Amino acid sequence: MKVHPEPLTDVTRYIESHKHLTLEDREAEFQSTMWRIERFKHVDETTRMLEIGIGTGWFPIMCKMKGLSCKGIEISPQLVEFAMEFGRRHGVEPDIEVGNVEDAELGESVYDIVIAASVFEHVEDWRRGIQTIYRALRPGGVLYFNSTNRFSLAPSQEYHFPLYGWLPDAWRYRLRKSRQGEDIMKLGIDFNQFTHPQLRRAFGFGDPIPAPGAYFESSLLDWFIPAAFAAGSLDPATVKRLNSWVPRPQDMDSYLPMVRDVLRQVVAERAAATRLQADYQRPFAWLVFAAAWQESCWRQFVARNDKRVPMESGSGDIGLMQINPKVWRGFYDLHGLRWDLVYNARAGADILAHHLLNYGVEKREHQVTGSVDSLARAAYAAYNGGPRRYDRYRRADASARERKVDALFFAKYREVKSGKELAVKACYAG
Repeated sequence: MKVHPEPLTDVTRYIESHKHLTLEDREAEFQSTMWRIERFKHVDETTRMLEIGIGTGWFPIMCKMKGLSCKGIEISPQLVEFAMEFGRRHGVEPDIEVGNVEDAELGESVYDIVIAASVFEHVEDWRRGIQTIYRALRPGGVLYFNSTNRFSLAPSQEYHFPLYGWLPDAWRYRLRKSRQGEDIMKLGIDFNQFTHPQLRRAFGFGDPIPAPGAYFESSLLDWFIPAAFAAGSLDPATVKRLNSWVPRPQDMDSYLPMVRDVLRQVVAERAAATRLQADYQRPFAWLVFAAAWQESCWRQFVARNDKRVPMESGSGDIGLMQINPKVWRGFYDLHGLRWDLVYNARAGADILAHHLLNYGVEKREHQVTGSVDSLARAAYAAYNGGPRRYDRYRRADASARERKVDALFFAKYREVKSGKELAVKACYAG
């Protein structure tokens, strides 16, 4: 994509169809956007935000009027000119400039929040744009974006045509050019219609995990994992029992070995799916067992008001592996995370495998520390504190809380490593 200084018909059409909307008309949308963002990160006057693709500029204009900091970049000079004039009419000079997210120099660790609403479908090299944004975000930063869904049955917001998103790219391009002119290919065309599996792969997670209720024979998988963690097949009747069980202290001698079998199975599956190198298989297995212990004491369900409900933390993390459905929406089946212990375990192992490979192995944590166990420590630190905190377990500037969490995890990891994974039973003593 490139910046086109000349007026483009689709941009003119967009301005004409939106210029009647006032800031008062946008207030509800502004509040809704901020509510969604603040579910993940607090926003105040010190928060640095960036909007990619500003449209008429209403969001950065409203931010400035409310004392918030939001810069905007927009590929269309026409829209930048309109937005600047829109802001001046309301007594503000918005911080907006012409730029293409594929090529823009956004800096490193500059912004707390980046917003891209209905943008990436129009970015030809959207992966490059995502990488630029990732570099620009500060540790713990948030990218808030929405985009197209190829297989949505709802009417497309891109173009009113039955099952528009389902059409092959070439057909969509031909349709739009025939009805809107060649300019649509310069700016306005949806180069991308996304799917959840596509986004999973783009973010380094590979193909989706098996759907809730899918339980495999694992005899062909066992060779991927050491014998100590090799699994037999999962008995559907056992899984059904686990998915209806709120364990009590007196149940532990039967309950915990069943969960151990599930964890062995998911470890074997993930090792096979990721073709995990032999040297990393045992640390990965110990990691999954210890993380499940640390997160939930191997519980999926608890009793509340005499009813079985998914175990849920104060921040909304769910089930055996304490997975946050807000963070992982679209990557995993939300109903499965809540009501299927095996699916929750698979999702957690999927995330841990990703972190082990991308923040343990790739960052060479085992070479930095001289211990292969550091791969698991880095993976859990990323799992618990976010990817940019992967090395906190060895950093002098880690907070007291972080040091405590990492020490507790590593103590459990050493127990599992020594073959005492059923020491998780201590959670239920008394």
